[in-house]
Amino acid sequence: MSTEKTKHPSPADQADIAAAAASHAEAAHSTLTAERQRLDNIRLLDKVRLEMANDFDNGYIRLCDTIDDASTGQMTSLFRLFGRLHPKKPLTIELHSPGGHITFGFQMLDELGELRSKGHHVTIKVRGMAASMAGVLLQGADVRVMGANSFLMIHAGGFGSQGKTFEVEDELEFMKKLTGRICDVFSERSHRSKKYFLDLLDKRKDIYYSAEEAVKLGLADRIG
Repeated sequence: MSTEKTKHPSPADQADIAAAAASHAEAAHSTLTAERQRLDNIRLLDKVRLEMANDFDNGYIRLCDTIDDASTGQMTSLFRLFGRLHPKKPLTIELHSPGGHITFGFQMLDELGELRSKGHHVTIKVRGMAASMAGVLLQGADVRVMGANSFLMIHAGGFGSQGKTFEVEDELEFMKKLTGRICDVFSERSHRSKKYFLDLLDKRKDIYYSAEEAVKLGLADRIG
């Protein structure tokens, strides 16, 4: 039978072992903390990149709706916010709309004019359809782009007035002025005279143009 006694670490050795274990734990903790920080930095960077990649801050706004009180209010707010946050930065508007209310369309057209007057270069890209008042709104851009598979539709303004004869006559007179202004806008941006468009709209029908036809008529600048 062995009589050799088990040798226990001396107090000094125990202190060294404890110090080594503490050092190892501290190193492991530091490594874990550094890895967590690295992952947090990656997440933060991804978040910043995502925020920086959003359409609005990169000068891209979509109008894919009827032109009415709600959409005009929303677009007007976006235009003004964009102008304040990004002075003179180019703006691209994606347009896909069946048209809508004439005076709301003119309101939006004036807002675009104000943006341009403040140094913003505005491009409107039609994706799908720019019909009726949306076709007029298209003319408010510095550069008017038709998608290869997009269409432009123009027609005379309509109204559905009821009431006394003079009330109907007054609204009819107002509608003639609106139509005249629409033809002014088309004539100013195209290769045709105001009379050409007045005669065209007097036919009281919807007139559809392919992207190529819109460019040829001068109601768009290019296909893209």
